[in-house]
Amino acid sequence: MKKTFGKHIALLAVLLGTAAAAQADNKQLEQQVLGATPQKRQADTVAAAEGKIKTGQTKTAKRKDRALSPREDAQRMYARFNAGDSMYVTLLRDAANKGNPWASLQYGYLAHLGRIPGSKGADYALAHKAYMKAVKNPDGSLTANHLAAYNLGLLYYFGGGPIKPDGKTALKWFQTANQAFSEQKRSQQQAVFWPAAIYAANILERGHAGVAPDPKRARVYWQRAAAQRDPAALYGYGHSIFRENPYAAVNYYQRAADRWHIGAMVALAHYYAKGDKLRKADLVQATRWMQIAASVDGRYKGYAQRMMAALPENQKKQVAQSASSWLRRRGIRPEPFPYAAPLNDDPPRIL
Repeated sequence: MKKTFGKHIALLAVLLGTAAAAQADNKQLEQQVLGATPQKRQADTVAAAEGKIKTGQTKTAKRKDRALSPREDAQRMYARFNAGDSMYVTLLRDAANKGNPWASLQYGYLAHLGRIPGSKGADYALAHKAYMKAVKNPDGSLTANHLAAYNLGLLYYFGGGPIKPDGKTALKWFQTANQAFSEQKRSQQQAVFWPAAIYAANILERGHAGVAPDPKRARVYWQRAAAQRDPAALYGYGHSIFRENPYAAVNYYQRAADRWHIGAMVALAHYYAKGDKLRKADLVQATRWMQIAASVDGRYKGYAQRMMAALPENQKKQVAQSASSWLRRRGIRPEPFPYAAPLNDDPPRIL
């Protein structure tokens, strides 16, 4: 591992040479940036590509590919690899080395998940190298690749391989991701890349790996992400304003719970069990939300059973019917967003 890492460092130094040298031996440099494919696999890949180019069908596809944007072309290559055509991982790497930042993103994504053919699990160092190539232009300025910036944030948030958790660097990349996304969506008011905003809010609210808590700054990010209707963001913003405005916070808890956020369901149960100056305690509502939470997550069954046992019979039936009605109306619980996983495309819009 140390030899491989040292080799990558030495090879990276070559890239910092003169532009003339880079142009003179571009093909060699391309392999040096993200590593070379084993010779046999590379030869097979070239032969396969040459064989396909000879067919009229591939010529048509090639003409169509010229009209694709760099991002679309990278997505096409990833889709082909994902469909089982392993030669496209090499084509992705080559496109990345030729300056397509979106191909660098896709290649880094595969390395991050340990999906590079021949790899033995996640290669965080290679993923980091590919993401850095995706976010920076040759002159050092930043590209608009918000997904690569987000994935860099994840690497520094969780750590992995030679990369240690670093809250300050993670926060920088999450902020960069959000800024890059906003610049891409200038026509859309208050465009926010909510996964990055949520991580920034978490780091600032709780403190993380060298970053001290800053609840006021965290609230700004919670609010921005909540505007995109993500359930974790709705809950997070509600939690951040609960002490100052519990009535408004409960509204955000309600919206998050209606999108299957278990923490929000439990928060509503606690709130209704105690009440406040504006609302009296409501044990029926409290038990209802705990019952719903228990139906989604078995860890809360004990709490729900004890709360139900304390109610008179008529209220038990009311709670059971109300909780059952809520679950029936919502149908099947959607798959939660994979917050800890890297992204190679924008998440779907939340309705």
